[in-house]
Amino acid sequence: MKIFIYGDMMKSEYRGRRDVDSLVSFIAQHYVGSVRDFLDEEDLKSRMDKSRRNIVAFIKREGEEYKNIYNLALLLRDYCDIWVPALGTQLITAKLRLYYMPPDNDTPNDFVGDMKNYTYLKQWVTDKCIPLVREVTFENVEGLTEEGLPFLIYFRDPAKKEDEKLFVDAVARELYDQRVSINPLLADGLKFLHPLSHLGKTIKVEKYRNED
Repeated sequence: MKIFIYGDMMKSEYRGRRDVDSLVSFIAQHYVGSVRDFLDEEDLKSRMDKSRRNIVAFIKREGEEYKNIYNLALLLRDYCDIWVPALGTQLITAKLRLYYMPPDNDTPNDFVGDMKNYTYLKQWVTDKCIPLVREVTFENVEGLTEEGLPFLIYFRDPAKKEDEKLFVDAVARELYDQRVSINPLLADGLKFLHPLSHLGKTIKVEKYRNED
């Protein structure tokens, strides 16, 4: 069952039961906690999961800016956490600001544009929340398949970080404008060794010779 948030289709589908109680429960859970609030900067730092992608919006709880952020929080809740100041805090009277905090990085990336422009804002937030190249595993492959895009998978040796970087850089350089029509993915070649063997693929063994 496809899910649409204010006209935008979510990447993941609803795969639960089709009875009324299950559907109502799913919708209620989807709306709860989509936008996370914080009291002050210290509260934000202590509660933010820095291993995830985070978007922080210093905006008031009314107006078109908040409506747009709220819609995006619903649409992208599986990919990043979106934070806004709690009601009653002085932070909501401060200057409007929107920034992105990458995983395990303390350097914010500020949004430069009009938060009332939903199309432009959605593109910026989506680019930050959903990486261009993602990791495919046995656990998430079904969800990625539901996105309906052909896979471009690099089965790599996880120990060779430089090879992974070369692939990511090549995708960003050559395929960025194709991101709506192809799904570039990384996969642990060792974990996928068995299914790859059915395709006639084997591990390339590098032999080292000691020279006297």
